[in-house]
Amino acid sequence: MTSEDSVEREVSLEAGNSKAEQEKEHLQTEELRERGLRLGGVLEEVYCEVKVLHFTALGKPWNWEVEQVIEKRPDAYPLLAVQFGDWCQAAENVCPNMGI
Repeated sequence: MTSEDSVEREVSLEAGNSKAEQEKEHLQTEELRERGLRLGGVLEEVYCEVKVLHFTALGKPWNWEVEQVIEKRPDAYPLLAVQFGDWCQAAENVCPNMGI
């Protein structure tokens, strides 16, 4: 086997790994989407009862506008963006001069 053959084989293996990784990511995304559809009603019911919400998906809510949340997490259940919007509205009500 020549060094050219070795390089060609390595490139071929990397391409195969990349394709396998893309397929795995696609399947994970589809699984999350399906899970979100199944649990959506439950998530919304629970959210109505929440007293304290810890934001971890993107970080502090004052760093993000709703449109950015949707752009950053396009596969997230829509309630994620709603939660950020609700936080911004509550902050506006509590601290109207903050410009959030």
